[in-house]
Amino acid sequence: MPVWLPIVSGLVLLAGVVAVLIAFDVGGIRNTADVSRPVPSNEPATPVPAKQQTVPVNKAAAQVAIRFIDSAVARRNLEASYSLITPEVRGGLSLAEWKTGNIPVQYFPVWKKGAGFSPYRVEWSYRNELMLKILLVPEAGSGLKDTQFWIGVKKVGTPAVWKVNYFAPYWFPPRLTERD
Repeated sequence: MPVWLPIVSGLVLLAGVVAVLIAFDVGGIRNTADVSRPVPSNEPATPVPAKQQTVPVNKAAAQVAIRFIDSAVARRNLEASYSLITPEVRGGLSLAEWKTGNIPVQYFPVWKKGAGFSPYRVEWSYRNELMLKILLVPEAGSGLKDTQFWIGVKKVGTPAVWKVNYFAPYWFPPRLTERD
């Protein structure tokens, strides 16, 4: 029997013992790849916020959403739209920069009657927050199709006033289908 065979066998046995210790978390050797076992903490748990009570759609909030779409989204009266948005939507732009039309709001050529005639669905309506999914119809000849958008409005400031805090196209990634 060669001299090196017991040495190699001993090293293989040692590697197997270490693997078992790590896999079964024995002897304080932690398996750091096990994400299902979080590290213990003395920090208090974060309480789950209470579910908000739904309320009927606030007409003032809906009017802010419509005015925002007819002014900022359609690029018809950018100066008027500036006071209807939160700083998050404003993106750090001054009024002068906002009035150039190069703004962080999706452009859509809303038809001449405006968003007030567009069908919408209420996603949620709380005392201080409203989220709508609205179908906007483009101007004739624009080459665009009717498109759905999310628009969020919430009460901000003191005294609290309704302002648009979210606007984005309604989109879901395409579903993958089985290929033949």
